[in-house]
Amino acid sequence: PPPGPWDDCFTDVVSGPSLRWPGALRVSLSSSAAHWVVYSEPEHAICIEPQTGPPDALNIARELVTSESPLVAEARIAWVVE
Repeated sequence: PPPGPWDDCFTDVVSGPSLRWPGALRVSLSSSAAHWVVYSEPEHAICIEPQTGPPDALNIARELVTSESPLVAEARIAWVVE
């Protein structure tokens, strides 16, 4: 992806994102959701979260959600001290 700052939804992601602070910590994210939103402003902060559909999904990728067919997403956060 291009250099930030970002306020974007990434689609077709091959694997979950990881954040690394060399010599300190690595945080790995995974989800059953197919999209990831990355927001990196202000410069000293970052937010990464799974999203169940792309922006404007109501117009391009409609999915009917009912009590018989709920929309369920799972996410996992793992961290390792490096």
